[in-house]
Amino acid sequence: MKPTLQNVIARFGDSYIAEHENLPLDIKKTIYQIETCRTPRAGSHKIVCPACGFQKITYNSCGNRNCPVCQNLATLRWLHKQLEKLPIAPYFHLVFTIPQELNPFFISEKRTDLLNLLFSASASTVSELCNDPKYLGAHTGMISTLHTWGQNLSLHPHIHMLVCGGGITKNNEWIRVEDPDFFIPVRILSALFRGKFLDGFSKMIPTVEKSLLTDLYEKNWVVHCKPYNSEETSEAIEMISNVIKDMDRHTYTMDVSNIHIHEKLAAAIPLAYFAKSIFHPCISDSRITAIDGDKVSFTWLDYSDHNKRKETTLDADEFMRRFIMHIAPKNFRKTRYYGIFSPRASTKILPLCKKLTNTPQRKPLSTDDLLKISIGPNFDICPQCGAKTILCSDHYSNEIRHWVRDRLEYDRRRMQRAQTSRSFLPIGPIDRSISSA
Repeated sequence: MKPTLQNVIARFGDSYIAEHENLPLDIKKTIYQIETCRTPRAGSHKIVCPACGFQKITYNSCGNRNCPVCQNLATLRWLHKQLEKLPIAPYFHLVFTIPQELNPFFISEKRTDLLNLLFSASASTVSELCNDPKYLGAHTGMISTLHTWGQNLSLHPHIHMLVCGGGITKNNEWIRVEDPDFFIPVRILSALFRGKFLDGFSKMIPTVEKSLLTDLYEKNWVVHCKPYNSEETSEAIEMISNVIKDMDRHTYTMDVSNIHIHEKLAAAIPLAYFAKSIFHPCISDSRITAIDGDKVSFTWLDYSDHNKRKETTLDADEFMRRFIMHIAPKNFRKTRYYGIFSPRASTKILPLCKKLTNTPQRKPLSTDDLLKISIGPNFDICPQCGAKTILCSDHYSNEIRHWVRDRLEYDRRRMQRAQTSRSFLPIGPIDRSISSA
């Protein structure tokens, strides 16, 4: 049987926690939840057919955002919600990265503050340039999501941003970029982003060496800007809407890597990529190839070597270290909305933008509709007699809640008795033997 992330954690998770007693409690909880996901310890629910008496027991998912098998429904729900509110316009995919000299600061006690700074500096950069009449001259919208990993699970903090190629002016007029294939020069984005981030960085960590700041100011920071064809994007949005409205004539599913509605959909609409990247963790089950003794092997794409697919084998302890390094702090928002996509603009400004761009109104989908898309149109039909099934919840008690609560309480008391200082993560030197992606 093909190994999964759950197999790795079930085999090595407890020993790793025992060796690293100062792990934050929310990271321990994540490990416990992934280990018991869709097992009897997570509780279950029973599906019953009232016509023929057919019964089926299904174990509950953990729902943790770092679990690679629990986010399909949330992904689809988010995708359709964005399709409801995004105006028809050109869209651009931007990526903001930082030099590797800053990586050690992102595993310190300032980690959360620096991640927030990464969000604010990138959003402020795009907002300021879009308000400049030289580039757009309007107030636009952005969706940002954080990744802290490279393909080989090394530390590589960067921001993926979806930017609308249009915006609303102070006179409540909608304007869009003149060239849908060109937005803002990357050298301008890079220079402004570098200045904003380092200004906040120097204020946040005043003890940083001046020589390091000088070197960082002299480096060219990497920023990518990729356009999406506006006609294909609009066509894809309409295509999804029409297919969702008429489920009887279309059968389609969604997995972690694509949306199987149209062969060019993933390339046509950037939301397909964002939906995947927002709700899925640093490594998927499909990339884990083997567990041999205390070794874990997985595949990755080496972007520095013509996107070649390679396989890496790590000690289980190193694999666990890299995985938990990318678990976001508790209550940290990994996806944020700015400009006309921000929550405060959703009541007045965004509806005005949709009206000015003639974006059609779409009805929200129910949970049953989303399940039909995600699982299949017959998910609630009895396989024996064809009648509609009913759900009997809590067939078994949800043991994982009590188990996690007891384990966390035990760890909390042990740490208090020992009066140990809490460090964020037991992370050693950053492995630079494999280039980050």
